[in-house]
Amino acid sequence: MTEPDPRSTRNASLWIDALSLGRRIRASGLPHFLLALVSIQGASYLAQFAIARLVSPADFGIVRTVEATLGLALIVATAGIPSLAIKSIAAMPTPALQGRLLRRLLSLVAITSAITACVLVVGAPSIVATAAQPWLARLAFLLVPMSLARTAINFFQGIRQVQRISLYVACAALAGVATITHLVATRGLAGWIGGRYLGELMIAAVAAALCWRYIRLDEVLPVEVHPRLLLSEGVTLSLSLLVRAATDNVPVLALGWFAVAASDIGFFGLASLVAAALLLLPGALNSLALAPLVAALRNESVDARRLLLRLHAYSALLTVPLALLLLALLPVLLRSFAPAFLPGVHLLQALLLVVPLRGATTTSGGAMFAAGKVATGLRFNLLVLACSLGSLVLLVPSYGAAGAVGTIVMTEVIAALLFTSGAWRALAKSGGPSN
Repeated sequence: MTEPDPRSTRNASLWIDALSLGRRIRASGLPHFLLALVSIQGASYLAQFAIARLVSPADFGIVRTVEATLGLALIVATAGIPSLAIKSIAAMPTPALQGRLLRRLLSLVAITSAITACVLVVGAPSIVATAAQPWLARLAFLLVPMSLARTAINFFQGIRQVQRISLYVACAALAGVATITHLVATRGLAGWIGGRYLGELMIAAVAAALCWRYIRLDEVLPVEVHPRLLLSEGVTLSLSLLVRAATDNVPVLALGWFAVAASDIGFFGLASLVAAALLLLPGALNSLALAPLVAALRNESVDARRLLLRLHAYSALLTVPLALLLLALLPVLLRSFAPAFLPGVHLLQALLLVVPLRGATTTSGGAMFAAGKVATGLRFNLLVLACSLGSLVLLVPSYGAAGAVGTIVMTEVIAALLFTSGAWRALAKSGGPSN
């Protein structure tokens, strides 16, 4: 009898393992959550890619400046409530309690987002360069539907039913992108304003319709989710996220503060946009892993650190191949898609190097949040932001956009080291074997 070929046996085993991993990933809801997340956050990025093709680099610099500022303001506007819509709702035992808590969270985020929008309108002259100020003021109240939609959609992640909404949200988001692209093509940057509002309102309307049956339910909530306690935890989380987002977005704002050429701001803006779009993948993995991490920390028979290691491996699988592929294809893609941005290709290639590092930071930060180490994460982010600001002041006046890229690379290395070690320590007391 002929003995089986060891190589064929090994290949068959690897194929079976790959199929098993694929089934587990599908059962976890990751593809559906990726679809929902990319549809919401990715729609904005996709629309900006379309805008980059339709306008000059200088005008695109305005778009990126305003969108970066809105990204920061959104963290303040939501006060950490979308994240609580996963964590707090996952702890509610009945649909009635989940629906009642969702209603409370939506009420809170509507108030905080409206207040933030008013502050943004008044403070626009002190936040962005003169050319971007009128555009930021006109888009400020976009924060309200954005905050409501993200809270409602994260609710379905909290009850582990994201599969039910992903396709609806994706259709609404793609319709929004098509609307923005058409309006910018016909009306320039003025069409960008109307398209952004229409797109976000469509997503918010779909999310509200899908949540309606839960919002109508009613039951007395426990004292642990009193509005004051929710806001206290949410604001602490929001501060940590805000500092992290400031580290991401301050470089593009600094280019305006130091009067770097508008075209260079546009080149850097496209580079940061591509990197941010790739980071949607580890961000989705982090959100999806939050509930299992919380459960692992409560279960003394489970080693949460082993789960964290698996999450790091998945994050690397999601980011490294894409980053390397884009690194090789960028010149060709830019020559075909947006040749006006070709002079900035080296900036984009350099920023791709930080994507896997940021994936590791995001995963570790989620583990620290699950372990209740929000304050520690805030301290880490403050340290990283301080390093970023100091580096920007030193490098941008002399090196312009290249100095901003160098700052991002340096701060991502520091952040990855801090958060990875912090997450390991945070999970060190969880149950299970440590080997």
